[in-house]
Order: sequence, then C-alpha cells, then structure tokens
Amino acid sequence: MDSEGNLIDNVHTKKLFDSYLSIKHYTNKKLSDINFADAAYLTHIGREKPEEVNNLGYSLYKAGFYHPAGVIFQGILNAHPTRVVVYLNLADNLWAEGDKEPARKNLAKPLYKKYISMMSGKNKKDKIPAYVYERIK
Repeated sequence: MDSEGNLIDNVHTKKLFDSYLSIKHYTNKKLSDINFADAAYLTHIGREKPEEVNNLGYSLYKAGFYHPAGVIFQGILNAHPTRVVVYLNLADNLWAEGDKEPARKNLAKPLYKKYISMMSGKNKKDKIPAYVYERIK
C-alpha cells in the first residue's frame, strides 16, 4: 500500500513509489546532510526519475556541495546521455569546483561544447546562457 492506502499491484509500480518516497525524503533532508552514499543511491533513483534527482543535484550544486552534486549529475548522464540540461549542470558544477581545483575547469569545457551542440541541434541556440560561450574560450 502507498501512503494514501492504495494497493500497489506490481513490482515496477512499487519501485517507482519507493523512488518517489526516497526523493521526497532527500528533498526534506538538510542539503549538508547528504553524503556520498546518499548521492550514489540517488544516482540509482535518477534512472527512473531523472528530473527530480537532477533538481536535487542542482540544489546541492547551488549550495556549494559540489561532490555529491557531481556524483548525481554523472549518474544521470550515464543513464540518460540525451538529457541536455545535465551537460550544463555537470559542467557548471565542475567549473565551480575549479575555483579550488583549476583542472576541473578543463573537464567542464567539453561538456559545455556538447551542451552547445545538443541545444543547436534542437534549434535552441538562443536559450544557451552567454557565460557558456565565455567558458569554452
């Protein structure tokens, strides 16, 4: 049964429901409490719920928790290589890490280029943030 008392009738539905509960649990958790093991688990959930997990990864990135955010973004990218926004998010995360580890910025550049290519292929070049072009120079 789910939280509303409805019968969960198959394994797939139960997995999706468990994923939903897990994401809800993590979004209610303080971001600073999310560790590497949590990020790895969320990567697994991201296979079925990439948007929700990506959003949580983005929140971690914006709050300065770059390592768990990077693990989440990389996991989503591995499971969903056509998901355009994750290229931008992972690149931004690496760029932010580059303030402490300059080599990270070099890792971000090919991701920015891939993002530009994918957005251009969808005729959405005008939606690409200007800073992306600056960072690939």
